[in-house]
Amino acid sequence: MIKQLIALCLLTVAFSAQAKDSLLRATDFSNTDSHQNKHVYVVLVSRYDCSYCDLVREDFLLPLERQANRAYPAQIRELKVDSDKLLVDFDGAQISPKKFAARYNASFTPTLLFLNQDGAQVHQKLVGISNKEFYGYYLDQAIEQSYQALNTQ
Repeated sequence: MIKQLIALCLLTVAFSAQAKDSLLRATDFSNTDSHQNKHVYVVLVSRYDCSYCDLVREDFLLPLERQANRAYPAQIRELKVDSDKLLVDFDGAQISPKKFAARYNASFTPTLLFLNQDGAQVHQKLVGISNKEFYGYYLDQAIEQSYQALNTQ
């Protein structure tokens, strides 16, 4: 009985360690390997006190990121516009999160940006969340269409 309890505890710890509860922060978009391979960045523009941002992250982006065999494996990042930490832009220069978001006219949160490896928008942004039932569909379509746009570039 004790061995089974210990085994159960170890399994619980192992699975909880694998479960991810936050997205990678947008800190460096200048990775040279990224520029050689075509891929899509899905960037969640958010704020610390935004409950709708939490909803998009928890209900849509984290489950999407956990899918092992996605047809379109986008690089999902989160950009907190109210953070003071600078990030490295696609050209290697440092930029504030507010200026990065302003470049894409992402003044409302949550906003999802769909960018290629060079920082160009490959799909129109998703602003806000008006319908939770259809948001996953809109997100999947945006990612798929973003990859289709990459293939025509």
